[in-house]
Parts: sequence; C-alpha cells; structure tokens
Amino acid sequence: MTLAEQIFAESLELPEDQARKVIQFIESLKARTDADVLASRQTEARERLSRVRISWGGKPISSRQDFYDNARG
Repeated sequence: MTLAEQIFAESLELPEDQARKVIQFIESLKARTDADVLASRQTEARERLSRVRISWGGKPISSRQDFYDNARG
C-alpha cells in the first residue's frame, strides 16, 4: 500500500469534520513548503545580486533627470 493509499484508507474512518481538518493540515503543509521554496529562491537571488559589482565611475548618465528627458525624446 502506498502512502497516499494509506492516508486515504485512514481518512475514510474519520468523521467528516476531522477529515476536513486533515485536508486543512495537508494544505498548510503544502503552503509552508511553498513558502520555504520561495524563501530559498529569494536567498539565492540576494546572494547572486550581492556579487554583482558595477563601476559607477564615468557613468554614462549624468543625472536621473537627463535620463528621463532623453527617454521621452
């Protein structure tokens, strides 16, 4: 019997309200896992960005206003 089959078989013996709680628990576990994956990806992205080095000496845009004026034409 697979784990999913075992969970299904056990849930059949529960009253309706307890079965709903089991579903809510499974959903909360999935949400927590999704949040952990997101946090891990965000950490990886921050680490990659922290290694980016940009030399601002002699920058091509003298000011933000000049940039916007040139972008508008």
